[in-house]
Amino acid sequence: MAPLMQPFWRTAVMWLPEWMAPNLVTLLGFISMVCASAVVSFYSLDFSTPAPAWVYFFVSGALFFYQTMDALDGKQARRTGCSSPLGELFDHGCDAMMTVLIAVISCQVFQVGQSWPIVYLCVASPMLPFFATQWEEYHLNKFILGRLGVTEAQLILVVSYLTVGVMGPEFPKQLVLPAAVPVLGAMSLGELLAMVGIGGSLVTLADKLYTVAKIYRREPAKLLGAYAQLLPLCLVVASMWSWSAHASIALSPADSAYTHMYCIGTGLAGAFLSGTAVVFRVLSQRLPVFQPAILPFCVPLLLPLVPISPSLERAYCVLTLILGLSLYLLEARRISLAFCRIFKINVFTIPPGGYPFNKKK
Repeated sequence: MAPLMQPFWRTAVMWLPEWMAPNLVTLLGFISMVCASAVVSFYSLDFSTPAPAWVYFFVSGALFFYQTMDALDGKQARRTGCSSPLGELFDHGCDAMMTVLIAVISCQVFQVGQSWPIVYLCVASPMLPFFATQWEEYHLNKFILGRLGVTEAQLILVVSYLTVGVMGPEFPKQLVLPAAVPVLGAMSLGELLAMVGIGGSLVTLADKLYTVAKIYRREPAKLLGAYAQLLPLCLVVASMWSWSAHASIALSPADSAYTHMYCIGTGLAGAFLSGTAVVFRVLSQRLPVFQPAILPFCVPLLLPLVPISPSLERAYCVLTLILGLSLYLLEARRISLAFCRIFKINVFTIPPGGYPFNKKK
């Protein structure tokens, strides 16, 4: 789909004023999805309550706007002579956060409920392939898109959100699989769509793992070292699964606000790890296996051994959100300031004539 969208994107970038910095383009798309998340959460905080039809139209439009801005930021950078490593990091950083936010929004639009850990699966599953994509680029030194890439997945969601708005909020709740189906049991259309998304994420992850394995097929020590770099995110994802299985409030609709806090906070930890992979690739440094910053997000791994009270679980959800925001925003600020100092560039403004290192000699 990306090649088919290119004519639209080439036209749309000409609508942007030349004084608009590429990172500002990225930020506008990011803000649109934050607003969409706030609106849909106002009506469907418990992942089950239908929202008015206009909410689904708004969320669909916000996602399309985000996708468009995400496609235009690089074109705007080349158009204004402002391509930079910071722009790449800022773009991927926002994309990493959007991966989690879009997963949460999709669970709300599809009204999957909290009767089983599908929300946690939906949030955790895209974190792995997104990180694996940065990890793959780190080892191959080139970015590879699969046959079903981000553009296709986002357009499918845009159409899906629109369909829910047109067909009515009860549309995702209709049963498509009867209770007699082995293993799966009764499943609504919304749950089925969520499971398809989870399956697509796992297929993408397997493809990334296989691609890196091919590179190091004759160097088992390097392959083991490369796979070990996935350990921090695997611990975060395993912690989410442990939380969904052992926390008493994890599947409680009455505590859906805390589910949001936990998922977004833990998702930000995953986004931090993805951003770290981009930074180490840009700086040509070795990506570390052990990252102590994610240890607080691994506490749920202890729940099978040390159960805690529901009140402490709620406090941990709040703490997870605070830690996730602090970790991500402080690291983003630190890296942005360092890149601005090293490359003598700005984050949200364009110097006259663009950046000096982009000018042809």
